[in-house]
Amino acid sequence: MTNINLLDVIPGDRVVLINGAEAVVTHNPDDGLWLFGRYVTHPEGSAMVNGREYSLFSHEVKDIFSSDGNPK
Repeated sequence: MTNINLLDVIPGDRVVLINGAEAVVTHNPDDGLWLFGRYVTHPEGSAMVNGREYSLFSHEVKDIFSSDGNPK
């Protein structure tokens, strides 16, 4: 498993989760464990892509990309 540092994530960054979902980060509490974001894609369908903010746990995060699409 890749070592992911959530402390470097800022609002506007995108994260890909291990379930294949992708979310835009809206808030980082800087605790290294949690992010908050809105799904832009989700394997369970459009019901999860609804504009609501969800908590994202560090162990769910597979990849992080900056707002310009470059890997972090």
